[in-house]
This record gives sequence, structure tokens and C-alpha cells, in this order.
Amino acid sequence: MKPLLSGLAKIHEGLVAGRNYFYDHSWIKIRKVPVPVISLGNLTVGGTGKTPLTDLCLRLLRERGHRPGLVCRSYRASLTGPERVNASRDGAASRYGDEAVWFARRHPESPVWSGPVKSDTAAALAAAENVDVILVDDGFQHRRLHRDLNLVLLDATDDLPAYELLPAGRGREVLSALSRADAVLFTKVNWAGGGVPAPVRARIPAGLPVFSFEFALSPLPDAAGEDDNLLLVSAVARPGAFEALVREQRPRARLEHRRFRDHHAYGAGDVEALLERARALGVSRIFTTEKDEVKLRPLWPATGPSLNALSLEVRPQSSIESFYDVLARAFRPRP
Repeated sequence: MKPLLSGLAKIHEGLVAGRNYFYDHSWIKIRKVPVPVISLGNLTVGGTGKTPLTDLCLRLLRERGHRPGLVCRSYRASLTGPERVNASRDGAASRYGDEAVWFARRHPESPVWSGPVKSDTAAALAAAENVDVILVDDGFQHRRLHRDLNLVLLDATDDLPAYELLPAGRGREVLSALSRADAVLFTKVNWAGGGVPAPVRARIPAGLPVFSFEFALSPLPDAAGEDDNLLLVSAVARPGAFEALVREQRPRARLEHRRFRDHHAYGAGDVEALLERARALGVSRIFTTEKDEVKLRPLWPATGPSLNALSLEVRPQSSIESFYDVLARAFRPRP
């Protein structure tokens, strides 16, 4: 099986290299919008921590007097064109996508737009909103949109095998693609017992700014009488990380984790099964991620076991001012 996967990964590498060649030599037109664009992306599929880092960037830009907007892709959602996210409408998550709705609720002062094509969505946002910068969530591979700053996230717990291209590994692009980056953001550094793997750090181009961020889960509420059993539910790219963070806080608990496919569209049957399991375990609370809570809350009954979202907190290891200085490069003309 491995030779087959390696062969398919080589085909993937050739296709990606060809696509990048066309963009690098202007054979494919790149769309530019009238305000600076900052992309937060990664080289692997899912679970790197783009959502909490994008959240941090939105907040930091607002605190420094900017007017940021955010572009998300309407992944597994019903939108057929760009639209500003209305987080209060019925079925918002199924229309715009769970991440877009979460951002809109968390940052009501900033316009959040969702759509199937990021470049079209960015253009629509820039035309309709009074913003001075646009953040693009998961934008590194969307080269059709011109960006003024490329921030690439690398998971500090990943070693070189994780960067093998799909389907042999989890890579979308090879590590040499960091030549297009303006800064590297290592995430989850406090989870990497031995620090960032040396073979990965050695692949970072010389002179490229590097920042490290610690991730921590918000404290679980006191659960007198419930420490013996915990019930989790998630539909995220790397559910094991969520589970490990909960285990850190409740190491002696018997933990049951109902895992669904990333971005799963929950239904009434899923909720009923969760409630039945909670009653069988004798727990009055079910814990989930903030993104999952967006989709589960509209389906959750007013009585019975409660739904509790646990947030992921981000802490930079270096000065937040030095990180903002990198963000501010997006506003400076390029030579």
C-alpha cells in the first residue's frame, strides 16, 4: 500500500508544482482587491490552529485601530456566491459554514463574509464594507487572490512525515513552499515535548520571521460527582488533540469521545444519541469545541444534559508587539 500512496503523492506533487509554476510566471491572472490582504494558511490538511490564530489577528488589528474584515470559504455549506454572514439567521451554520458563523459571533464589530471562491468573496467584501484590511482564513493555497502578507502555520507537534504530500501524508504542499511565506507561526509549542522538531526547523528559509504560540484549553468547570465520567463530542480535523487537552485537566476520569467527520452536519438523531449516552453515563454536561457548539446549539433541547463549549486560548511566546509589527507589513508598499 505504501508504494501506491507514495506514487500518488508524487503525482500530487507534480500537479501542485505545475499550478504554482503557472502563477509564478503570470500565466494565470491573480486578482487584486483595493485593500491589503493577509492570508493565514498552512501546508497540511486541518488541525493546525488557524481558527484561534485568525481570531487573535482580528482582535489585535482592531485593538491597533484597524478595520479588518474576514473571508472564509463556505466549506460544506449551501452558499453559491459571496455573502456577509448573518450569524443570527436560522440555519446559519449550514448556509455559511461553522467557522464563518463562529467568527461572526465572536467579532460582531468586523464584517465576516463567506463564499465558495475566496477571491470573489474578498472582492465582494472590499466593495461592500468600510475595511482597511482583509484577513483570509486558510488562504495560502488560494493563489488566485493577491495577498500582501502570507502567514503560514506549522504544527510544532508534527515531524517531517506529516509533510509528505497527500495521500501518503497530510501535506498539501511541500515544505519548500515556505519560500512564498512572509512569516512562520509555530502552533501548539507547549504540546511538543522536545520542542519544534529540528528537521522541520531546518527547512525554514533563512531570515524568515518565526513566532511560537502556546495553546491551552479553557478550564473545565468544577464537576463535583462527575469526575468519574466525561462525555465529549467533536467534528474537527484532529479530535485527538481536543481529547488530550481534556485529559490533562481530568486525568482520572473515564472519558468517552463521540467523534464525527470534520465539519459534520449534525442532525436531530445525533443529538438524541448523545443525550441518551449522557444519561447512561450519569453526566449532566456534554463538552464540545466552540466550532461544534455553533452547529449543535440550535438542535439542543432546553432540558436535560447541557451542552458546554470549551474554548482554545492562544498565548504568544514572544512580544505581541513584535507580532503586530509583522502584520503591519501588509500596509507598507512592496519594493
